[in-house]
Amino acid sequence: MRIRAGIVALIVALAALPAQAQSKIRFTLDWIMQGPQSTFLRAAESGCFAREGVEVAIDRGFGSGDAVAKVAAGNYDAGFADFNVVMEFNARSSGPKALAVFVMHDASSASVLTLTSTGIAAPKDLVGKRLASPAGDASRRLFPILAKGAGLDPAAVVWQNISPELREPMLARGEVDAITGLTYTGIMSLVAVGVPVERIRTLKYTDYGADLYGHAIVVNPGFAAANGPAITALIRCTAETMRESLKTPEPSIAALQKRDPLVNAAIELERLKLSIDCCWVTANTRANGFSAVAEPRLVASIRTVADAFGFAPPRPDQVYTARYLPPPEALRLGL
Repeated sequence: MRIRAGIVALIVALAALPAQAQSKIRFTLDWIMQGPQSTFLRAAESGCFAREGVEVAIDRGFGSGDAVAKVAAGNYDAGFADFNVVMEFNARSSGPKALAVFVMHDASSASVLTLTSTGIAAPKDLVGKRLASPAGDASRRLFPILAKGAGLDPAAVVWQNISPELREPMLARGEVDAITGLTYTGIMSLVAVGVPVERIRTLKYTDYGADLYGHAIVVNPGFAAANGPAITALIRCTAETMRESLKTPEPSIAALQKRDPLVNAAIELERLKLSIDCCWVTANTRANGFSAVAEPRLVASIRTVADAFGFAPPRPDQVYTARYLPPPEALRLGL
Protein backbone atom coordinates (compact mmCIF):
# COMPACT_ATOMS: atom_id res chain seq x y z
CA MET A 1 0.00 0.00 0.00
CA ARG A 2 2.82 2.37 0.86
CA ILE A 3 4.45 1.71 -2.53
CA ARG A 4 1.16 2.30 -4.36
CA ALA A 5 0.58 5.49 -2.39
CA GLY A 6 4.11 6.64 -3.25
CA ILE A 7 3.54 6.04 -6.96
CA VAL A 8 0.29 7.96 -6.85
CA ALA A 9 2.01 10.83 -5.07
CA LEU A 10 4.78 10.85 -7.67
CA ILE A 11 2.27 10.97 -10.52
CA VAL A 12 0.44 13.85 -8.89
CA ALA A 13 3.72 15.71 -8.35
CA LEU A 14 4.80 15.24 -11.96
CA ALA A 15 1.43 16.42 -13.20
CA ALA A 16 1.84 19.58 -11.17
CA LEU A 17 5.16 20.46 -12.81
CA PRO A 18 5.11 23.19 -15.49
CA ALA A 19 4.94 21.90 -19.05
CA GLN A 20 8.33 21.38 -20.65
CA ALA A 21 9.30 23.61 -23.55
CA GLN A 22 8.58 22.12 -26.96
CA SER A 23 11.63 20.28 -28.24
CA LYS A 24 10.50 19.78 -31.83
CA ILE A 25 11.38 22.58 -34.26
CA ARG A 26 9.71 22.84 -37.66
CA PHE A 27 12.42 24.29 -39.86
CA THR A 28 12.19 25.62 -43.42
CA LEU A 29 15.13 26.24 -45.72
CA ASP A 30 15.27 29.14 -48.14
CA TRP A 31 15.44 26.96 -51.22
CA ILE A 32 15.99 23.40 -52.37
CA MET A 33 18.53 21.31 -50.50
CA GLN A 34 21.96 22.16 -51.86
CA GLY A 35 25.49 22.49 -50.50
CA PRO A 36 24.94 25.63 -48.39
CA GLN A 37 21.76 24.18 -46.86
CA SER A 38 23.50 20.89 -46.03
CA THR A 39 24.82 22.35 -42.78
CA PHE A 40 21.49 21.69 -41.09
CA LEU A 41 21.28 18.18 -42.52
CA ARG A 42 24.76 17.41 -41.21
CA ALA A 43 23.84 18.71 -37.76
CA ALA A 44 20.91 16.31 -37.71
CA GLU A 45 22.94 13.41 -39.13
CA SER A 46 25.76 13.89 -36.60
CA GLY A 47 23.39 13.46 -33.68
CA CYS A 48 24.02 16.95 -32.31
CA PHE A 49 20.34 17.88 -32.30
CA ALA A 50 19.51 14.63 -30.52
CA ARG A 51 22.21 15.25 -27.90
CA GLU A 52 20.81 18.71 -27.32
CA GLY A 53 17.32 17.30 -26.86
CA VAL A 54 15.75 18.84 -29.94
CA GLU A 55 14.15 17.29 -32.99
CA VAL A 56 14.47 19.46 -36.09
CA ALA A 57 12.18 18.64 -39.01
CA ILE A 58 13.83 20.22 -42.06
CA ASP A 59 11.85 21.06 -45.20
CA ARG A 60 12.96 22.59 -48.50
CA GLY A 61 12.06 26.22 -49.11
CA PHE A 62 10.64 28.34 -51.90
CA GLY A 63 12.65 31.53 -51.52
CA SER A 64 13.65 33.68 -48.58
CA GLY A 65 10.50 35.78 -48.81
CA ASP A 66 8.32 32.70 -48.54
CA ALA A 67 10.39 31.30 -45.68
CA VAL A 68 10.23 34.50 -43.65
CA ALA A 69 6.48 34.84 -44.16
CA LYS A 70 5.85 31.24 -43.08
CA VAL A 71 8.02 31.58 -39.97
CA ALA A 72 6.33 34.84 -38.99
CA ALA A 73 2.90 33.26 -39.45
CA GLY A 74 3.83 30.27 -37.31
CA ASN A 75 3.65 27.72 -40.12
CA TYR A 76 7.28 27.01 -39.22
CA ASP A 77 9.08 27.67 -35.96
CA ALA A 78 12.38 28.65 -37.55
CA GLY A 79 14.10 28.86 -40.89
CA PHE A 80 17.07 29.87 -43.01
CA ALA A 81 16.60 33.06 -44.99
CA ASP A 82 18.17 36.27 -46.24
CA PHE A 83 18.49 38.70 -43.32
CA ASN A 84 17.73 41.62 -45.62
CA VAL A 85 14.34 40.09 -46.43
CA VAL A 86 13.57 39.93 -42.70
CA MET A 87 14.23 43.67 -42.47
CA GLU A 88 11.74 44.45 -45.21
CA PHE A 89 9.12 41.98 -44.05
CA ASN A 90 9.06 43.31 -40.49
CA ALA A 91 8.99 46.92 -41.66
CA ARG A 92 5.99 46.30 -43.89
CA SER A 93 4.05 43.81 -41.76
CA SER A 94 1.36 45.22 -39.51
CA GLY A 95 0.90 41.75 -38.04
CA PRO A 96 3.25 38.81 -37.40
CA LYS A 97 7.00 39.36 -37.53
CA ALA A 98 10.08 37.18 -37.83
CA LEU A 99 13.32 37.64 -35.93
CA ALA A 100 16.91 36.80 -36.90
CA VAL A 101 18.78 35.08 -34.07
CA PHE A 102 21.97 33.79 -35.70
CA VAL A 103 23.68 35.40 -38.69
CA MET A 104 25.38 32.56 -40.54
CA HIS A 105 26.59 34.66 -43.48
CA ASP A 106 28.54 37.63 -42.22
CA ALA A 107 28.65 38.96 -45.78
CA SER A 108 25.99 38.93 -48.46
CA SER A 109 26.65 36.99 -51.65
CA ALA A 110 24.15 39.00 -53.71
CA SER A 111 25.53 39.60 -57.17
CA VAL A 112 24.99 40.05 -60.87
CA LEU A 113 26.34 37.10 -62.83
CA THR A 114 27.27 37.28 -66.47
CA LEU A 115 29.59 35.66 -68.99
CA THR A 116 32.85 37.03 -70.34
CA SER A 117 31.39 36.87 -73.85
CA THR A 118 28.90 39.65 -73.02
CA GLY A 119 31.64 42.23 -72.49
CA ILE A 120 30.13 43.18 -69.12
CA ALA A 121 33.02 43.84 -66.75
CA ALA A 122 31.57 46.47 -64.41
CA PRO A 123 28.11 47.73 -63.38
CA LYS A 124 28.30 50.61 -65.89
CA ASP A 125 28.35 48.01 -68.66
CA LEU A 126 24.85 46.89 -67.66
CA VAL A 127 23.21 49.96 -69.19
CA GLY A 128 20.67 48.80 -71.75
CA LYS A 129 21.39 45.13 -71.09
CA ARG A 130 18.83 42.36 -70.52
CA LEU A 131 18.82 40.99 -66.98
CA ALA A 132 16.72 37.98 -65.98
CA SER A 133 15.54 37.04 -62.52
CA PRO A 134 12.46 35.91 -60.61
CA ALA A 135 10.49 39.02 -59.67
CA GLY A 136 10.88 38.40 -55.93
CA ASP A 137 14.57 37.46 -56.02
CA ALA A 138 16.33 39.24 -53.15
CA SER A 139 19.42 40.01 -55.25
CA ARG A 140 17.25 41.59 -57.91
CA ARG A 141 15.39 43.67 -55.35
CA LEU A 142 18.71 44.77 -53.86
CA PHE A 143 19.97 45.82 -57.31
CA PRO A 144 19.47 49.56 -56.53
CA ILE A 145 22.20 49.19 -53.89
CA LEU A 146 24.69 47.99 -56.51
CA ALA A 147 23.51 50.72 -58.89
CA LYS A 148 23.90 53.43 -56.27
CA GLY A 149 27.39 52.28 -55.29
CA ALA A 150 28.44 52.21 -58.94
CA GLY A 151 26.76 55.47 -59.97
CA LEU A 152 24.33 53.66 -62.24
CA ASP A 153 20.66 54.48 -62.84
CA PRO A 154 18.71 51.38 -61.64
CA ALA A 155 16.19 51.95 -64.43
CA ALA A 156 18.89 51.72 -67.10
CA VAL A 157 18.61 47.93 -67.40
CA VAL A 158 15.85 45.81 -68.95
CA TRP A 159 14.39 43.21 -66.58
CA GLN A 160 12.86 39.94 -67.69
CA ASN A 161 10.75 38.01 -65.17
CA ILE A 162 11.46 34.30 -65.22
CA SER A 163 11.00 31.25 -63.02
CA PRO A 164 14.05 30.29 -60.92
CA GLU A 165 14.94 27.14 -62.85
CA LEU A 166 15.32 29.11 -66.11
CA ARG A 167 17.79 31.66 -64.78
CA GLU A 168 21.17 30.02 -65.41
CA PRO A 169 20.14 28.07 -68.55
CA MET A 170 18.96 31.29 -70.22
CA LEU A 171 22.25 33.01 -69.48
CA ALA A 172 24.21 29.99 -70.69
CA ARG A 173 22.27 30.02 -73.98
CA GLY A 174 22.84 33.75 -74.47
CA GLU A 175 19.14 34.59 -74.23
CA VAL A 176 19.90 37.27 -71.62
CA ASP A 177 23.01 39.28 -70.82
CA ALA A 178 23.10 38.77 -67.07
CA ILE A 179 21.18 37.39 -64.10
CA THR A 180 20.98 38.26 -60.42
CA GLY A 181 21.37 35.76 -57.61
CA LEU A 182 23.63 34.49 -54.88
CA THR A 183 27.21 34.07 -56.05
CA TYR A 184 27.65 30.52 -54.78
CA THR A 185 24.31 29.39 -56.20
CA GLY A 186 24.67 31.04 -59.59
CA ILE A 187 28.24 30.00 -60.30
CA MET A 188 27.70 26.32 -59.64
CA SER A 189 24.32 26.25 -61.39
CA LEU A 190 26.04 27.66 -64.47
CA VAL A 191 28.77 25.05 -64.19
CA ALA A 192 26.08 22.39 -63.87
CA VAL A 193 24.64 23.38 -67.27
CA GLY A 194 28.04 23.27 -68.93
CA VAL A 195 29.51 26.76 -68.57
CA PRO A 196 33.26 26.68 -67.77
CA VAL A 197 33.94 28.54 -64.54
CA GLU A 198 36.53 30.75 -66.25
CA ARG A 199 33.78 32.17 -68.47
CA ILE A 200 31.68 33.29 -65.50
CA ARG A 201 32.01 36.85 -64.23
CA THR A 202 30.43 38.09 -61.00
CA LEU A 203 29.69 41.64 -59.91
CA LYS A 204 29.36 41.28 -56.16
CA TYR A 205 27.35 43.94 -54.41
CA THR A 206 29.85 43.93 -51.55
CA ASP A 207 32.52 45.10 -54.00
CA TYR A 208 30.51 48.25 -54.67
CA GLY A 209 29.91 49.57 -51.17
CA ALA A 210 27.11 47.25 -50.01
CA ASP A 211 28.23 46.16 -46.54
CA LEU A 212 25.30 43.80 -46.03
CA TYR A 213 24.76 40.73 -43.90
CA GLY A 214 23.64 37.59 -45.68
CA HIS A 215 21.59 34.59 -44.57
CA ALA A 216 20.52 33.96 -41.00
CA ILE A 217 18.49 31.61 -38.85
CA VAL A 218 15.15 33.32 -38.29
CA VAL A 219 12.52 32.37 -35.74
CA ASN A 220 8.94 32.94 -34.86
CA PRO A 221 9.27 35.33 -31.87
CA GLY A 222 6.48 33.69 -29.89
CA PHE A 223 7.91 30.21 -30.36
CA ALA A 224 11.40 31.37 -29.43
CA ALA A 225 10.20 33.13 -26.29
CA ALA A 226 8.49 29.94 -25.13
CA ASN A 227 11.29 27.60 -26.26
CA GLY A 228 14.50 29.54 -25.71
CA PRO A 229 16.69 26.52 -24.82
CA ALA A 230 15.59 24.74 -28.01
CA ILE A 231 16.54 27.75 -30.14
CA THR A 232 19.91 28.01 -28.39
CA ALA A 233 20.45 24.29 -29.04
CA LEU A 234 19.63 24.81 -32.72
CA ILE A 235 22.19 27.61 -32.93
CA ARG A 236 24.83 25.70 -30.97
CA CYS A 237 24.58 22.68 -33.27
CA THR A 238 24.61 24.87 -36.37
CA ALA A 239 27.75 26.68 -35.20
CA GLU A 240 29.40 23.37 -34.29
CA THR A 241 28.63 21.97 -37.73
CA MET A 242 29.87 25.12 -39.45
CA ARG A 243 33.13 24.89 -37.51
CA GLU A 244 33.55 21.25 -38.55
CA SER A 245 32.72 22.10 -42.16
CA LEU A 246 35.49 24.69 -42.29
CA LYS A 247 37.93 21.80 -42.02
CA THR A 248 36.00 18.89 -43.55
CA PRO A 249 32.99 19.92 -45.65
CA GLU A 250 32.52 16.48 -47.24
CA PRO A 251 30.33 15.01 -44.44
CA SER A 252 27.81 17.79 -45.04
CA ILE A 253 27.47 16.70 -48.66
CA ALA A 254 27.18 13.07 -47.54
CA ALA A 255 24.25 14.09 -45.33
CA LEU A 256 22.73 15.92 -48.32
CA GLN A 257 23.07 12.82 -50.48
CA LYS A 258 21.23 10.76 -47.88
CA ARG A 259 18.35 13.19 -48.13
CA ASP A 260 18.53 13.46 -51.94
CA PRO A 261 20.52 10.69 -53.67
CA LEU A 262 20.18 12.46 -57.04
CA VAL A 263 22.28 15.51 -56.16
CA ASN A 264 25.61 16.05 -57.91
CA ALA A 265 27.98 15.70 -54.98
CA ALA A 266 30.89 17.42 -56.73
CA ILE A 267 28.78 20.45 -57.67
CA GLU A 268 27.28 20.76 -54.20
CA LEU A 269 30.65 20.43 -52.48
CA GLU A 270 31.99 23.32 -54.52
CA ARG A 271 28.82 25.31 -53.86
CA LEU A 272 29.31 24.80 -50.12
CA LYS A 273 32.98 25.81 -50.35
CA LEU A 274 32.04 28.98 -52.23
CA SER A 275 29.53 29.91 -49.54
CA ILE A 276 32.16 29.35 -46.87
CA ASP A 277 34.71 31.49 -48.67
CA CYS A 278 32.37 34.34 -49.47
CA CYS A 279 30.20 34.50 -46.42
CA TRP A 280 31.28 32.49 -43.38
CA VAL A 281 34.92 33.47 -43.00
CA THR A 282 35.48 37.21 -42.76
CA ALA A 283 37.78 39.44 -40.75
CA ASN A 284 34.88 39.96 -38.36
CA THR A 285 34.10 36.28 -37.80
CA ARG A 286 37.78 35.38 -37.51
CA ALA A 287 38.14 37.89 -34.70
CA ASN A 288 34.75 37.62 -33.01
CA GLY A 289 33.09 34.36 -34.03
CA PHE A 290 29.87 33.58 -35.84
CA SER A 291 26.95 36.03 -35.57
CA ALA A 292 29.11 38.83 -34.20
CA VAL A 293 26.61 41.53 -35.12
CA ALA A 294 27.79 45.05 -34.33
CA GLU A 295 24.95 47.51 -33.86
CA PRO A 296 26.52 50.36 -35.89
CA ARG A 297 26.95 48.04 -38.88
CA LEU A 298 23.45 46.65 -38.42
CA VAL A 299 21.94 50.14 -38.29
CA ALA A 300 23.79 51.11 -41.47
CA SER A 301 22.74 47.88 -43.17
CA ILE A 302 19.09 48.41 -42.29
CA ARG A 303 19.25 51.94 -43.65
CA THR A 304 20.85 50.74 -46.89
CA VAL A 305 18.21 48.06 -47.42
CA ALA A 306 15.39 50.43 -46.47
CA ASP A 307 16.58 52.94 -49.06
CA ALA A 308 16.71 50.24 -51.73
CA PHE A 309 13.33 48.71 -50.91
CA GLY A 310 11.57 51.95 -49.97
CA PHE A 311 10.44 51.36 -46.40
CA ALA A 312 10.91 53.09 -43.06
CA PRO A 313 13.93 51.55 -41.28
CA PRO A 314 12.95 49.37 -38.29
CA ARG A 315 14.96 49.45 -35.08
CA PRO A 316 17.77 46.89 -34.80
CA ASP A 317 15.97 45.05 -32.00
CA GLN A 318 12.97 44.64 -34.28
CA VAL A 319 14.95 42.44 -36.69
CA TYR A 320 17.73 40.80 -34.65
CA THR A 321 18.42 39.56 -31.16
CA ALA A 322 21.48 37.90 -29.63
CA ARG A 323 19.58 36.65 -26.57
CA TYR A 324 19.47 33.05 -27.80
CA LEU A 325 23.13 32.74 -28.72
CA PRO A 326 25.20 30.16 -26.82
CA PRO A 327 28.36 31.34 -24.99
CA PRO A 328 31.04 33.01 -27.18
CA GLU A 329 33.34 29.99 -27.06
CA ALA A 330 30.65 27.96 -28.84
CA LEU A 331 30.68 30.47 -31.71
CA ARG A 332 34.42 30.54 -32.44
CA LEU A 333 35.55 29.44 -35.89
CA GLY A 334 38.41 27.36 -34.55
CA LEU A 335 40.75 28.43 -37.33
